[in-house]
Amino acid sequence: YACSEARKVSGSVEGVYIDEGMATYLGHKSENKIQHKYIDPFFKKVVYGWWFDNPVVIGVSKWVDSVYAAFPEAVHPLLKHKHVQGISRDIFSSKEFLSFSQGLLSSKKVSLEQFKNTKCLLLLTHDSFYKDPVNHLGNLLEQLKSCFEPGEIAIKLHPRSLMLEEYQSHFPEFTYLPVTLGVEFFIPQINSECVFVGDISSTMFTIKWFKPYSDLVSVN
Repeated sequence: YACSEARKVSGSVEGVYIDEGMATYLGHKSENKIQHKYIDPFFKKVVYGWWFDNPVVIGVSKWVDSVYAAFPEAVHPLLKHKHVQGISRDIFSSKEFLSFSQGLLSSKKVSLEQFKNTKCLLLLTHDSFYKDPVNHLGNLLEQLKSCFEPGEIAIKLHPRSLMLEEYQSHFPEFTYLPVTLGVEFFIPQINSECVFVGDISSTMFTIKWFKPYSDLVSVN
């Protein structure tokens, strides 16, 4: 809506879509369904106005001119019709970002020393994705303990997870990273030999972007 109004004032206004995760590459699960392509867009035009342009895949809207993606060569085919540019990750290895990251972690009482001992970082998606979250985590940890000591394993929950205390009560011997902080603040501090384990998710995409040569293991 903002873009449609701005272009009434100036035709040079540019709409920009910035990579938001897996949808940039895999698209929408309902992108080929009649309801998603035709029915929902019609009613949204009626409610919002005829300026509304339904993005079958996020970022494809006619109001978007440019796409900034972590992996520009791998974006969804429908996004390739836009002006696609890569996002530089250099800023995240700068002294300024590292200092900011360290300060933020310190404010959450996270010891930077613990990252030196972290050999495996387990990343969980939202609790609702698991039929039995506690059992799921328990099974993963049992497998990981065959390769790592409990003190070498850190766990990062989804930012909206409400299960931290329950997980800690069942599996107290492991390190839990602050739930509300994004993983991009931890990655620069973690040693280069750390193995990242998790479901296929935007978080794993982020890690692959930050540390392209790190070992990533996806779980089913």
